[in-house]
Amino acid sequence: ARISRDKVHMFLSSRSVPVEKTLNSQMGLLLTSKQNMLDIPEYKLGYFEIQDESSQLIADQVDAKPCDLVMDFCAGSGGKALCIGPKMLNRGQIFLHDVRDTKLFESKRRFRKANVNNYTLLPPSHPQLPKLRGRMDWVLVDAPCSQTGALRRNPDMKWTYSDSRLQKWVALQREVFEAALKYTKDGGKIVYATCSVLDEENAQQVRFFCEKFGLYLSH
Repeated sequence: ARISRDKVHMFLSSRSVPVEKTLNSQMGLLLTSKQNMLDIPEYKLGYFEIQDESSQLIADQVDAKPCDLVMDFCAGSGGKALCIGPKMLNRGQIFLHDVRDTKLFESKRRFRKANVNNYTLLPPSHPQLPKLRGRMDWVLVDAPCSQTGALRRNPDMKWTYSDSRLQKWVALQREVFEAALKYTKDGGKIVYATCSVLDEENAQQVRFFCEKFGLYLSH
């Protein structure tokens, strides 16, 4: 990492920014009240990024080492890959894939600020994708979902929920997982996550994946 959590905590506290260390993530700081962080010098220098603690906890499940090959299959703007990168010491490669090209290319600025250089952006049409199948030490699938775990942030979403929409999410997750699994090498690991609290999108899906593809839970 560019700087330790303790030092960022010290810098922000000295500026009277209300932060405390997160209890679960070993890399996070919790902002305890609303504050404009975008003009703080340490943010502009890339010493910290703004994201949910849950993203850090998901990324922590990817125990990547220097020289590993890692694919974040539903990378979005790269927040989780940004947490994985420092563990690799700019050795090996992180491949970021997402069907949303615009979102994916937002990650370039974030990686540049964080001084993470060992990454490649792979939109769906990228010619390198077929060549990477069966080569990844780690694949992360933060799958699209009903987002029922994010209702506190977006309470209006509860009005759009329906059982029929849930079944569409379940079908899409299975499609995405099967596509991502093709990139995992023999002996590699694939991490599946959602921001849903529903069993149908989590435990039931994991059982389905294990049974269909002959996988097992490593921990």
